[in-house]
Amino acid sequence: MKNGLRKVLSFMLVIAMLGGFAVPAFAADAPASAERATTIPTVYIQGYGAEIYKDANNVNSEIIVGGDVPFLSDGVLGSLLENIMSPLMKGVTTGDYSEYNDYVVNALTADLGRFRLDDNGEPSDGSGNFCRRTKNVVNKKWYDGKYDIYAYSLVYDWRVDPFLTASELNEYIGKVKLATGSDKVNLVGRCLGANVVLAYLSEYGYDDINAVNFYVAGLEGFEIVGALFSGRVEVDSDALDRFLQATLDGEEDELIDFAKSLIAILNFVNGLDLPIDVVYGIYEQVYSDIIPRVLKESFGTMPAFWSFVGEEYYEDARKLNFPTTEEQTRYAGLLEKTDRYYNEVSLRTEDIITGAVESGVSVYFTAKYGFPAVPLSKEAVYYSDSTVSVTSQTVGATSTVMGKTFSADYIKNAEKNGTAKYISPDKCIDASTALLPDHIWFVKGSKHANMPNCVDIMMASIFEATGNREKYVSVNDIEEYPQYLYVENADEYAPLKIMTSDDADVGNEKWDKSIFEHLAIFLEKLLNFISELFSQIMSDVNKS
Repeated sequence: MKNGLRKVLSFMLVIAMLGGFAVPAFAADAPASAERATTIPTVYIQGYGAEIYKDANNVNSEIIVGGDVPFLSDGVLGSLLENIMSPLMKGVTTGDYSEYNDYVVNALTADLGRFRLDDNGEPSDGSGNFCRRTKNVVNKKWYDGKYDIYAYSLVYDWRVDPFLTASELNEYIGKVKLATGSDKVNLVGRCLGANVVLAYLSEYGYDDINAVNFYVAGLEGFEIVGALFSGRVEVDSDALDRFLQATLDGEEDELIDFAKSLIAILNFVNGLDLPIDVVYGIYEQVYSDIIPRVLKESFGTMPAFWSFVGEEYYEDARKLNFPTTEEQTRYAGLLEKTDRYYNEVSLRTEDIITGAVESGVSVYFTAKYGFPAVPLSKEAVYYSDSTVSVTSQTVGATSTVMGKTFSADYIKNAEKNGTAKYISPDKCIDASTALLPDHIWFVKGSKHANMPNCVDIMMASIFEATGNREKYVSVNDIEEYPQYLYVENADEYAPLKIMTSDDADVGNEKWDKSIFEHLAIFLEKLLNFISELFSQIMSDVNKS
């Protein structure tokens, strides 16, 4: 593990990546589908990303973030990087990074501040999305007596306290029950929606709920958010290599293919370690100033984003951002909300879930994997859906380091203990260590941002098999939906397939090339460059 790699630039990379998170966690209303219908109505709680309007009550007012408006506006990061070298070099040569810190903070907060909340973690500027809320809930039952899984989708302000949203969910559930005549509803909590569901269950109990599916949920926190908020950013060179291989689009792009292969070769010979000490030294001098100042003008004012900071990171994040009594007093309203979620939900997640099961609620998990996470946390070496780890999605499933499989001894011990059935056919995931191993479905090959219809159909099928608290469905009960499945591409309507040992490498081709493959690509592209350069020189000579 090579800790600290490029940590200064990593901070800016986090902001850049967060700029792309607005849309993926929230999906627009999908066309109704008979295949994904349920007899008991389902309330779908999406993640963050719904439009936030400058005037919460006016749908025609400016959208300040969400929908097609990203967290970080186009051109902001490019402009920041374009002029960053002068203050950075001044800091390196003098040891005084104050000018560099001010430059980074001002460049980012000037843009991100447009959708911050106030010091109490509330939208006191009148922004929000009340104009998009469902005013009159009607019965959307189809002729066959079923409801589309998206028929009742909660729209909410994804910046605010999850307990506030939970109260809105409670009210919405009441309206759905009244409109449909159903005594219970199913819940799908996707991404941040899972945090809302946990807050709801903690506050309002289980009586109105038939079944819950936690879908790509960060039930133990989103590692990337925890690392950023706490300042504990770590970059492993192998994780960085894998992330770049998987993320950079090298199709028919000679330069990108060349760069990716060069990175892989450098990593193979430990060449990416060279800048670690210098860059880590810089990071240690700037992060405690930059991170709190940026967060207090953006995501750090949002209780919902604090709900992504799991037990591993929360106390460190709180100390970093609010180190003094004066700051704790100023932000007392915000801290009251974040501490409440941490103490009543984050530290009690297992109790809330097991309490639901003991009360008759069927609790299910739909997890995705097969992708490198953004390489900014120590957990990024493990499998994820590109955003949150398998372990956090499932409350405890075990993942190998990416590119590795469980050892023969590990599998032998699992066979001895009777838990080998929980190991994935690709030998990368072990569900037996999770809180509820018999009720987790893993889908390989679909990223966090993707919303494949086949997964919605699977969740609806599981809800249907559950009935009205009649059967707690396990991974052994539906033939077409065993524990491990996969999709071959990100197409919305790609089919869900049963994984076998023959499918072990599905989805790995972008990031799991051997060093010999990279060397071959590197030499091929290098020869192409030399050939093109030689041809250009000869052409210029002939012209002269």
